Amino acid sequence: SSTGVYPSSSFSRVISSSPTMKNPENWAHRYPHIKTQGRCVWWAPPPPEDEEEAENYEEPEPEESPALLSTIDNDAQVMALPAWSALQSSSIASVQYQVVGLRSNLWPGAIVVYAGNSFSNVYIGHGLKNERLLPPPPPAVCGEWQAPMDEEGNPTYVLAESTELPPPPPDPEAEGEEEDEE
Repeated sequence: SSTGVYPSSSFSRVISSSPTMKNPENWAHRYPHIKTQGRCVWWAPPPPEDEEEAENYEEPEPEESPALLSTIDNDAQVMALPAWSALQSSSIASVQYQVVGLRSNLWPGAIVVYAGNSFSNVYIGHGLKNERLLPPPPPAVCGEWQAPMDEEGNPTYVLAESTELPPPPPDPEAEGEEEDEE
């Protein structure tokens, strides 16, 4: 596979201390980037079969991603910030179990943590990149209800078309007597 990672005989593993791992030059991309299509490998849609659409068809440009094992200090800035922000559990150098992490400014919720000889990645989010978001404006506020006015400008309230009460329900005892008479 062209995206596989293979050990190199020219590479020797260096166990870094936590303070040196705050430097983005010590971190590299292990997996391919997710492109705007939501894929790691570029997919070009087939050209349209209709002749009219085929005349105006322009093949999309493939999106470029950083090479595997390239350091993250070369990543593009995100809204005038570096692509990654360093985090550490303590600024005291004598702490025995120092933990260092990097937070992605491009994908909020993506964090990588390093402690001792191991590291871990986690992503907790909605799958949305950190980009400028311009939400649509809210709808206009409705006006207050206006009561109808009479000729003098006083409010008039129509409570009902009729002020008469409904007839009372029939008396159940009276119905029983009528049945006995029949």
